[in-house]
Amino acid sequence: MFFIQVSEEPLTVKVDHLKDKPFDMDDDVIKATSFEVISTLRDVHKRLRLTLELMKKEREISKIQETIAKAIEEKISGEQCRYLLNEQLKAIKKELGVETDDKSALSGEY
Repeated sequence: MFFIQVSEEPLTVKVDHLKDKPFDMDDDVIKATSFEVISTLRDVHKRLRLTLELMKKEREISKIQETIAKAIEEKISGEQCRYLLNEQLKAIKKELGVETDDKSALSGEY
């Protein structure tokens, strides 16, 4: 029989990195904890201010993700357009007899 000894609990492992990197915007544990802490505050103004700060950070993240997605979409669209134009150019050249595909060129030489 094999026994696997786990020295730390899963949550401890999950938050252990916080010593070196105290805040990671993508860390679900931090997000959940932040909202839980805010919800326990009695001072309404402080709770609203902290909630607003968290929402601004989430909005910034969302804008960055949107910018990245648009850049990727534009790059893909540009490559697709270039491919389509190249294929059209090949078809036109073939129709005009200016250029043939590689197989036709090789068979014509021999």
